[in-house]
Amino acid sequence: APAPAPAPAPAPAPKPQQAASFDDDVGAPPWDEYDQMSSQAGYAKPDSPASADTPRVEDAPPIATQQETSPLKETDGDVTEKVVGPPKTANVIAAASDDNEWYNIVQSLPLSGLSAELAKHCILAKQDEQRIELHLGQDSEMLHSSEVADEIEAALTEHFGRQRKLVLVIREALSEETPAQYDARYRRECQLAAEQNIHNDRFVLALAERFDAKVVPGSVVPNTE
Repeated sequence: APAPAPAPAPAPAPKPQQAASFDDDVGAPPWDEYDQMSSQAGYAKPDSPASADTPRVEDAPPIATQQETSPLKETDGDVTEKVVGPPKTANVIAAASDDNEWYNIVQSLPLSGLSAELAKHCILAKQDEQRIELHLGQDSEMLHSSEVADEIEAALTEHFGRQRKLVLVIREALSEETPAQYDARYRRECQLAAEQNIHNDRFVLALAERFDAKVVPGSVVPNTE
């Protein structure tokens, strides 16, 4: 029998081809071009996000706000005011008393009790180097006694620095206001002015309109200090 044909020789392995040069086909890599660009005209690379300076935001100026007001609160229908500043008219009243010599003298005398009350209910009628004449209203005669008059005379002697006889005359009616009457009028006018201030106060008016609130009678106390 004929011999089998020899197996064909294996094809030679293809010769490895040299990889195409990146420099020949594509040219310089992009980062090299970037370096070339950065070297020209002082071009600088941007900072990385980690190293970039965060833009500084200045603090915003404070916003002006309106003055806070107390909200209206529901009440039981009454508004109570304890202390009210003295009205300006009170200063006028006090200044008027400066013209009353006897009022100023009484304020400076170290008197108390009945002697102080008697002095406050008198008016200075006339005086000279030897004597002081006081008039007392008939409705205040119960305050008078020789012992109380002696206390007033001693206080006047100390006040003026010399002995002056006290003469006290009872009159049916006095010609001017006594220190006691002035004090009562002053307190009364301060009270009326304080109550008027409260009734005209915008907050009180708002409460009265919204809640039908009312000022408790007698609750307003003027501050006369």
